[in-house]
Amino acid sequence: MPPGNPVLDRLRRACVRAALVGACVAGIAAPVAGEDAAAPAAPPPLPLERLYEDPPLVTGGPAIASWRPPGPRPDAGAPARDTWVEWRTIEGRRTLVEVDAEKGTATPWPATAGVEALRERDERAVPMRGIGRAGPVDHAWADDGNVLFLPADGDVVRVDLAHGTRQRMTRTASPIADVRPSPDGTAVAFSRDADLHVARLEGDVVVERALTRGGSADRLHATLDWVYPEEFDVTTAIQWSPDSRRLAFLRLDETGVPRVEIGDPIPLHGAVVAQRYPKAGDRNPVATVGVAAVEGGEPTWLDPGVPGETYVPWFAWTPDACRVLVAVLTRDQTRFDVVACDPGTGARSTWWSETEPRWVDAPAPPRFLRDGAALLRSRRDGWWRLYLVPADGSAPRPLSPPRREVGALLAVDEEARAAFVEVEDLATLRTQVLRVPLDGGDATTVTDPATSHGARFSPSGRLFVDAASRLDLPTRHALRRADGTEVRPLATSETAAMRALALPAPTLRTLRADPALVACVRVPRAFDPARRWPVVAHVYGGPGSRTVRDVHGGVGFDAVLAEAGFVVLAVDGRGTAGRGKDHEATVHRRLGTCELEDLVTAVELLAREPWFDRERVGVWGWSYGGTFAALAAARAPTTFRAAAAVAPVTDWALYDTIYTERYMDLPAENAAGYRDASVTTFAKDVSGALLLAHGLADDNVHAQNTWRLVDALVAAGRPFDLQAYPQRGHGIEGTASRLHLHRRILEHFRRHLGAGPR
Repeated sequence: MPPGNPVLDRLRRACVRAALVGACVAGIAAPVAGEDAAAPAAPPPLPLERLYEDPPLVTGGPAIASWRPPGPRPDAGAPARDTWVEWRTIEGRRTLVEVDAEKGTATPWPATAGVEALRERDERAVPMRGIGRAGPVDHAWADDGNVLFLPADGDVVRVDLAHGTRQRMTRTASPIADVRPSPDGTAVAFSRDADLHVARLEGDVVVERALTRGGSADRLHATLDWVYPEEFDVTTAIQWSPDSRRLAFLRLDETGVPRVEIGDPIPLHGAVVAQRYPKAGDRNPVATVGVAAVEGGEPTWLDPGVPGETYVPWFAWTPDACRVLVAVLTRDQTRFDVVACDPGTGARSTWWSETEPRWVDAPAPPRFLRDGAALLRSRRDGWWRLYLVPADGSAPRPLSPPRREVGALLAVDEEARAAFVEVEDLATLRTQVLRVPLDGGDATTVTDPATSHGARFSPSGRLFVDAASRLDLPTRHALRRADGTEVRPLATSETAAMRALALPAPTLRTLRADPALVACVRVPRAFDPARRWPVVAHVYGGPGSRTVRDVHGGVGFDAVLAEAGFVVLAVDGRGTAGRGKDHEATVHRRLGTCELEDLVTAVELLAREPWFDRERVGVWGWSYGGTFAALAAARAPTTFRAAAAVAPVTDWALYDTIYTERYMDLPAENAAGYRDASVTTFAKDVSGALLLAHGLADDNVHAQNTWRLVDALVAAGRPFDLQAYPQRGHGIEGTASRLHLHRRILEHFRRHLGAGPR
């Protein structure tokens, strides 16, 4: 469910009512130096259109394309340096530039410019494809950092940075995707026409081989379907062995998966796109992992030995290149195994296993250490923690502290015997970077607890780019050493135009301690707490998500809503991330129930404030948030006078197997839960103003969801407004479409709630 199954989002600090009132007036009036001091200039308005104009109100961080792998360099006697690469335009050409992280000096690479010139003049360019949710690759590294692979009009060029040479690796007549260099830099693997291919240097000659045959639109070799990248966040279907001699790859057989037809009404006679899409209870793609040698021959198919219907969220080689770890999740998602398979003998053994009666949160692939041990992030004790899996097969042991949600494994420094992870701090509701000793001992925080942090480490683990912010502090990027000391500042997201707006920062409220209920409140610049203001709740609320967090969110649509005269409210109740599995799993078999209960509770608690106009409350959301908003309109019509639901799931029987069954089980096993979670069940109870919006080309939450709700509303005689966007997907892409949608939502709330105070 977009925005996907995320790494845990950052949390926010709790605050008291006085902080809200203080933040409402902070920054509105500058101090006067004396009686004759000139009055400060009034801040500029913030119309919706300003979000789409240049220059932007918020800028990004450093333009890092990737960190360069820290392999041996041609100047072997020199100490290794941490460097990254950026794409820059030099003399009208887009080329890669290497930046010394500590010094900031930049060195262009002439060998990477103009690689398209290696093609013949009359050759037709074939656009390279992305895979899953990712776009086409724009560069890819071999492990030693001296060989780089670049796309050239749909083909791949090998650039040897050590010798300044370039060599064309492919000559393709159809699109390629999932470009994966071999660790030794002599070959590149890719998918084409649903089959696995490899192009390899053999002497001075490039030899290309098809390692699988028989691929088709329904039988995918080294190619991904729709549901695997969407719900397991799969980014590749190809894994090289560490010795560069073999490739493991994923095969997906979709012949049993039902087709969904997505209509396009714009062409003269219309058009239809067919999509394989397993809805709750349907047959899934059958996943198998194969192993192929680069010299060719028939692939070996691995058998993990787990009975019944299963998923394969990922697979990975062991460092000795002898075994492939295959992650297997049962269809009911209550059992997760990692099975070590020997491609030569067929032998297998269980490397990791965990069960959970509600659902298992499948761990990501392990990070292996040089001694054969591995680091794995797991939730087996109810909290995300970092575990060390010893090479000798002894019991795994947790390295990170208990009852603290560990996010991504950011880096490992084996020389220093330390790992770095992001961790949720429930006391401050911010994200920090934690240094965890590999040999046991106390973990230490290396970032400033006064702000929330996102970190991007260099491969060596010695440096990281830190993005530090708070709700009241725009993001500041700095280069830091692993101990947190600053090397040099890099950038800030704040612009002069953003400063001039003088928007009051959102504030956080702890509304209930147990179970936790935290809210974020954004007020207009003209906010007067003695007057009564309309309130709009912006919701998402899906399991594992986080909306309320003490991190700067830039200037977006919520800020426009506030400046239009609404107090904007966000709430994280039960089911959201950061507070352990039991808090999140409250939603098991009953999506949309306790989340809505908590939102209504938040409204009732905040309605005690003198500024809260209880008669003018609205709600809006997108995707799961759209589902939430539509449910609020249907199941809490006395609380919410107006609602706007964008791309909502209106019946969970219409959404995909992996996401839906994880939380709701099969439809046949939980008929009452599906009924009570369906907006269409309660369409007759909608009494407020409901706006529905959907992209007709949405391949994620199909527009069928909205049409079914429309049908139920018509049958019940309930009024509604509808916005349809032809040829637009789940994100309703394009500036004109987004501007139109947000304008309609703003007008909807103005019309039905009235903007500004009473």
